[in-house]
Amino acid sequence: MPSERAYRVPARTILATIGLTLATVVAVVFVMHVQRVLVWMPSRSSSPSRSTRR
Repeated sequence: MPSERAYRVPARTILATIGLTLATVVAVVFVMHVQRVLVWMPSRSSSPSRSTRR
């Protein structure tokens, strides 16, 4: 019969993997929202300002 030690589950490793996966998902969602805001913001260098237009 195998010893009891052979059946131990590495709980810390499993929890760390789940935590890192969730952190990655949260980071990707955050970057997607930040990208959406940055794309929405008008760029000052791409269009001439009104003061220089005549």
